[in-house]
Amino acid sequence: FLSAYPDAALLQSRGVRFVAAYLKNWNGAKIAEYMAHSIPVIPIGEVSTTRAEAGATAGTIDGLRWVGNANGAGIPNNKTVPIIMTHDSSKWTDACGDYFVAAEKAVRGGGFLFGIYGSKQAVDESKAKGCKFDLIWATNAYAWGGGRHPEAHVWQGGHNSVTGPTNPMWNGAPLDVTGMGNIDTNVSKLPFPAWLQVTPVKPPAPAPPVVFPPFDPAKGLYS
Repeated sequence: FLSAYPDAALLQSRGVRFVAAYLKNWNGAKIAEYMAHSIPVIPIGEVSTTRAEAGATAGTIDGLRWVGNANGAGIPNNKTVPIIMTHDSSKWTDACGDYFVAAEKAVRGGGFLFGIYGSKQAVDESKAKGCKFDLIWATNAYAWGGGRHPEAHVWQGGHNSVTGPTNPMWNGAPLDVTGMGNIDTNVSKLPFPAWLQVTPVKPPAPAPPVVFPPFDPAKGLYS
């Protein structure tokens, strides 16, 4: 979501397991609520849907901007949290790949992991220029440049899922979006890094085995 920021308890009650929010419209108080409800957050860096067409210089500028915003938001810059940058368009040019190369350098230099939202073409052609992605987020626009990438960690589901109360996601699974506002639904396909990784509770150590003393046949008892 860009500005909806649904209620944390509501999301948790509906089984939502992660959220993604735009750094350009960051709401620190709401993010803190998600953290308190153990809902991991993915930060998105996007100037506009076609910004990548501006090429390498723009990639550097944007990457540094989102690093600054992430630092200001208190997101750990210890190489554990990805910043997702986007190409939300069916048009692809060579300059787009240059954009992601430059953006990756800036984002990783700032201590963050790097991710992409876009089509299969966007992922593959950026990879061909040397990009490495810690999180691949596939658009639901199948017609865009090869469709969805088979290695995507997250698949986008429905656009602007406000028609509820049981608006079906891309796979037909119902999600009650009543009260969530203007959101897109998504589904995780592979494990991926995010802010606030939920750490499983460590089980208590097993009790030590009971050790009996040697048996004394003369007494018929354990000595």
